[in-house]
Amino acid sequence: MRCNLIYCLEDPCWLLNIRGNDIACTPVSYAFAAITNKKLYYYVDSKKINAKVAKYFKENKVTVRPYNALMKDLKQLEGKKIWADMGHLNSNLYKALAGNEIYDAISPVAYFRAIKNKTEIKNTRNAHVKDAVAMVKFISWVKSNVAKGKDDRSDSTRSFICITCRAERITSNHHLKQSVHIKRMPQ
Repeated sequence: MRCNLIYCLEDPCWLLNIRGNDIACTPVSYAFAAITNKKLYYYVDSKKINAKVAKYFKENKVTVRPYNALMKDLKQLEGKKIWADMGHLNSNLYKALAGNEIYDAISPVAYFRAIKNKTEIKNTRNAHVKDAVAMVKFISWVKSNVAKGKDDRSDSTRSFICITCRAERITSNHHLKQSVHIKRMPQ
């Protein structure tokens, strides 16, 4: 394999064990990674790399490249074998890979991310229980108060609950993050 292209938003951060803050409530950066037989390249806005991370990258032989350099670098790989998940590849990356032999498979990083230790499994279960309890309490409150008109708050403090589902484009390869937002809105 000449190059493994890592482009799903969370994969480069997981691979390098780093955190970002480009997207609210999501510890990732807008970035790509490419692994060749000899090097690991990390494509990111260099302003996002502080001295501590730069030192970490140097110690681990990670070559930092400008975020926008990926397309140019991919075009120079013509005639090579590239590992890329075609089911998640955006059209620009697809065009940049033209002329290469594509090994179409899920990134190995995704498989490694799926492996959870005992602590991660325990914490995931705990989070699901807490979420379920919160939803049951909320639905119960809505059914017993708001839906039946038994809201005992005065008119001056009355508000209603607005539940929306918002889909945001969060990655360079057009994945969507859906999130539920619950807000108290003045009437």
